Amino acid sequence: MRKRKKKKLLLSQWGKPKDQYRDMDLISAYFDSSRESISDFYINDRTWNDLDMDQVFEKIDRCESRIGQQKLYQLLRIQKEEKSELTSLETLIDHFNSQEAERVNTQLILGRLDNFSFYSLNELFSGRFISKPRYHAGFIILSLCAIALIIACLIIPSLIWLLTVLLLINFSVHYIIKAKIGSYMGVIR
Repeated sequence: MRKRKKKKLLLSQWGKPKDQYRDMDLISAYFDSSRESISDFYINDRTWNDLDMDQVFEKIDRCESRIGQQKLYQLLRIQKEEKSELTSLETLIDHFNSQEAERVNTQLILGRLDNFSFYSLNELFSGRFISKPRYHAGFIILSLCAIALIIACLIIPSLIWLLTVLLLINFSVHYIIKAKIGSYMGVIR
């Protein structure tokens, strides 16, 4: 029943503007991360801002997914030398305009990617922003100390207070690291 309601909603909203919050920094992240590898001409930031293209983007954005928003933004920023990609895109648009059932099913699938955490998907694949921290060895040392203290507490029960302190340190480190990598976790789930 829920799927039927969603299909009905998609059919009624087709082609209509979406009234939703758009974080342009996150939307532009895919373009920004690939800027060095772009061989085609692209609209620089100053021109983009002078033309108020963020507002143009908001007017034409009908994407079902956060990744789709990033791709649309990139398409608007880059001027392709060859027209084959634009022709392929136009063919795809015509196909989905004429094949309503297929379009709605595709929208349902892409709708699963409509979560803010998917803005960071390109970072996971590029590997540029996630790296092993300098203090990585500290995690291993904390784990080994915890194991050693558990064994030591079996022999000397009075060391339980030290194990409690180490547990508090481990919890603190866990939540600090979780805050740093939390945006990537939604993509992995």
